[in-house]
Amino acid sequence: MSTQSIQAPIRLRSENQQRGHSHWVVRHRKTAKMRADIEMVLTQLERPPRIVGSMPNLYDVTIARIAPQPLDWDNMAGAAKTVVDCVAAWLGIDDRDECLRVRYEQWRCEPRHYAVRITIEDESDQLDRSRVLGAAPKRLVEVLPNELRGRALRDRRLNRRIA
Repeated sequence: MSTQSIQAPIRLRSENQQRGHSHWVVRHRKTAKMRADIEMVLTQLERPPRIVGSMPNLYDVTIARIAPQPLDWDNMAGAAKTVVDCVAAWLGIDDRDECLRVRYEQWRCEPRHYAVRITIEDESDQLDRSRVLGAAPKRLVEVLPNELRGRALRDRRLNRRIA
């Protein structure tokens, strides 16, 4: 099993933040720029083989958003959609293929620092590789799913009190 990881200073925004009230051409340009940035980042990694032995290779992709504040789980999946599409295209498979499993993580860091870390694990016996492009944050704290759930419950309680 081999693991490759790369971190780049790309900001993942939720769909609502990215969409806003802007014109569709503006949204298209932002998405196209993010695609180009991610494709450039993926060129720093070695492409794993499609077939290991006589079986198709299985890929476990972890996309970690590094930002000062976490997103809830459904916004995280929407924010990382472009990254998933680019990684799947880079691997040469469809993003709904069964041999591709995607996990999402979130890490907190200091203010005004945003990055995405892409980790690809596969069944081949290549060398493990890890790279960081741009400045790395000084301190990272993993955001656990229970924290997000507790935050969502707290927000709901606050909304009930206000209403």
